[in-house]
Amino acid sequence: MRPGAGEAARNTLSVKCALLAVAVALAQDRSGLCAGPGPDGLFGTADDVLVATGETLAQVQTRVLGSAASAPLFTRIPGYGLLNLRGGCRFGERSDLFVDFPNIGDKSYRGLHWGLDGPGRSLTMSYRYRF
Repeated sequence: MRPGAGEAARNTLSVKCALLAVAVALAQDRSGLCAGPGPDGLFGTADDVLVATGETLAQVQTRVLGSAASAPLFTRIPGYGLLNLRGGCRFGERSDLFVDFPNIGDKSYRGLHWGLDGPGRSLTMSYRYRF
């Protein structure tokens, strides 16, 4: 087993357990039963179904997370360039002014694995006075 593979497997198991707990909590019906035995008739196996939806854990995971065969939302991330301006100035011994003006051109961009667009144009100014 390669280094870190055990941790990745534990993380995957943790995600699956958390997803099942959320799905079970959301699917709880008035009788108090969340999941029931699947087609094999045994409770506690992989084919158990959620009472409210009739789905197995694998079906819920596929619906919520997608499957390995499903196409990603973005198949590629195009290159981009940003223009940022940042600077500061000291006034005397005790005060400073700092200005940050990122993404001056208000360019749309997306980093790898972000899932969201980066922030647009913004301006931050800060003044510091030391006592």
